[in-house]
Amino acid sequence: MIVIGIVGLIGAGKDTAAKYIEEKYGYTPISFSELVHEKVREEGLEPTRENLQKIAKKYREKYGMDYFAKLAVEKALNSGKDKIILKELRRREDVEYPKRFFKDFYIIEIYANKKIRFKRLKERATKKDPKTWKDFLEQEKKEELLGFHEAIKYSDFRIKNNGRLKELYSKIDKVMKDIETKYKIRRAVEEYNKYRAPEANIKIEKIKDNYVILVFFGPFCKSCGVYDYFEDFIFFLRDLELNGKIKSVKEIENGFLVKFNIKF
Repeated sequence: MIVIGIVGLIGAGKDTAAKYIEEKYGYTPISFSELVHEKVREEGLEPTRENLQKIAKKYREKYGMDYFAKLAVEKALNSGKDKIILKELRRREDVEYPKRFFKDFYIIEIYANKKIRFKRLKERATKKDPKTWKDFLEQEKKEELLGFHEAIKYSDFRIKNNGRLKELYSKIDKVMKDIETKYKIRRAVEEYNKYRAPEANIKIEKIKDNYVILVFFGPFCKSCGVYDYFEDFIFFLRDLELNGKIKSVKEIENGFLVKFNIKF
């Protein structure tokens, strides 16, 4: 399962980015904000900003700061989907708790200049959006004091969104290619170790944009040449629509360090 978390300050374009990923890449959304809305409805209250904050605080104080993160993880695991996007992550616990359950969990931050963000909020003009520059600065400061910016510190990828939608989408495409390639390689290693050649005992050393470094620990089949495993892994990658080529091999104390060039 691949799980992506979208973080960023108000007006940065988080919802726009999330919607694009949902529609183009087939990710199922789970919103922390909607989980809070559900609790507000259960309490029979109107979903005002004040009520949302009050109910969120109530449940976190009663059940722990990671309460809504637990609900989100449970919903993801029970969804039957293998691609999930988490929205409205704000606090440290919103990131740290899911990381315990998902190997492929990536945080994407969408960011933009303050004046651009304020302009977008004025154009959006929902009830909860600040109406003046002073209100905007006060709201941002208040959210920072409440810990709403903590999740940003965990970002794996940062996307600047000061320009047009076309530019944003192009940047997202590059990040998604990176994320889904890492997932494919990790899956290839896991399946190769489990089903194809457990004796190779491969571990991932590093994954970059166009190459991967793996360690083949062995012990290897005595009747097989060591290079046979390297070549066989390349054929295995093709099943996952990845083309690999051996770039270098280095013998180390307890195995072989192999660098593969990867074409996506």
